[in-house]
Amino acid sequence: MKRFVQILLVILISAFLLACGMFHNTDKFDSEKWKKSDIRMRGKMVYDLQDSRLLIGKNEQEVVDLLGKEDFLSPNIKIYVIDTNTFSDNFLFVRFDESVRKVSLIDIGD
Repeated sequence: MKRFVQILLVILISAFLLACGMFHNTDKFDSEKWKKSDIRMRGKMVYDLQDSRLLIGKNEQEVVDLLGKEDFLSPNIKIYVIDTNTFSDNFLFVRFDESVRKVSLIDIGD
């Protein structure tokens, strides 16, 4: 009985972590693939893009060269729609430092 409870607990914890997006189905970032892909493929590459810090320090034109035109634009932020298959990660936010107009932060969220 104790073994059954342990197995059940592991299954429940795994299911919870999966539902929270703790296990990401990731692909390596590929600029050409990103620009041609749908939001699901972007979602698979976005964590590698974030972890690599490839965009940090890039100017706006360099970001467009890598990611293509943004889906939405806000002051100092380019927004790309993604689908990471989680409840909360629906956008990639590329934030620019106002003074130097270079990427200072990228964030994934909703």
